[in-house]
Amino acid sequence: MIMAFMNIVFLLSLIIGLYLLTIGIWELREGANRKKYITLTTIGLFLIFVFPRLFTL
Repeated sequence: MIMAFMNIVFLLSLIIGLYLLTIGIWELREGANRKKYITLTTIGLFLIFVFPRLFTL
């Protein structure tokens, strides 16, 4: 039961991270708000690379 929950958490963090990274890159393309680009991209990269590894330590 707990493994299924962890798999769902990993999958959701990956999907949300990719979404935020894509939105951040799109924001950079528009060039309207660089602070928003940095925030979205940083959170997206954190969710993709760092967050899943916190549970595997």
